[in-house]
Amino acid sequence: VAVAIDWGPFGRAVILDQSALFDQLYEAAPRPSVRSFLLNAALWAAGAEQATGEGPEQPRPPKFDEPIGQEPVRPLAYDAAVIDLPNDQKDDWPAIRGLIVGELQRAGMNLEEPRPREGEPLIGADALESAGMLVIGSGRASDEIHWAEPLAIGWFFGRGGRILAIPHAAGGTMKRMVGFNELLTQLRIAVSLERNNGRAELVTHPIARGIQMPEDGLKVREGAGIWAPLTEPLVTVRRRPAAVAWQLGEGRIVVIDGELLRAQRKQKDPYPQMMELLRNSIEWLRGDL
Repeated sequence: VAVAIDWGPFGRAVILDQSALFDQLYEAAPRPSVRSFLLNAALWAAGAEQATGEGPEQPRPPKFDEPIGQEPVRPLAYDAAVIDLPNDQKDDWPAIRGLIVGELQRAGMNLEEPRPREGEPLIGADALESAGMLVIGSGRASDEIHWAEPLAIGWFFGRGGRILAIPHAAGGTMKRMVGFNELLTQLRIAVSLERNNGRAELVTHPIARGIQMPEDGLKVREGAGIWAPLTEPLVTVRRRPAAVAWQLGEGRIVVIDGELLRAQRKQKDPYPQMMELLRNSIEWLRGDL
């Protein structure tokens, strides 16, 4: 009923269920027994305990030669990649799909695209049993997602599967993003359509190593913001994550806003830095990086 989240450089949050604060006798103000708790929560969220000299020191930013919450993983047991990427004209998906498919093939992955079966999940445990990687895009509305699909994706990740997730909705197609989020509910990752345009900047991570960025970043359109406190940011725009990575045991996932992989305004092709990010992400997911 109450949680605290520390995003490091992105800030802190305390989320409370009102049932823990109020009762029938205290409807207009919190109960006396929790008022000191509320005060401590507010001070912690504001970082005020740091100013008094109490509490732990802020961790220093990691360097490339320091692990960022990850350990080496085994290479993929299977070179098959199950893909669920839209191929229609909405939101420029054919271009994005072509880039992703090309990089997967370049990495030596054998692509398998499951076909819809009436009453059956598109992404099921049977399809993932002999797969090393799952690649999904925001291509289906929530009512097109079978209830078993999020469970299968959670099971796949938990047994060491690797996932590349590409949310994208240039036209603000909320139904597709809701379906995408539903697929990732077991991983506690969600994406919203509220990121403003701005300068994309890389964050320290092995995936970003060797990518040369302009000093003031790369100008990108508005797009998707990623809400996932457990993940490590890869790319930020206006200090909001637009690409993230996460490892738990042998399982790894990378989420990249599809807008980063499109040609930006007044550009003919996607930024080479973002293509390198995609390429490195696939290598990291395979365990080659």
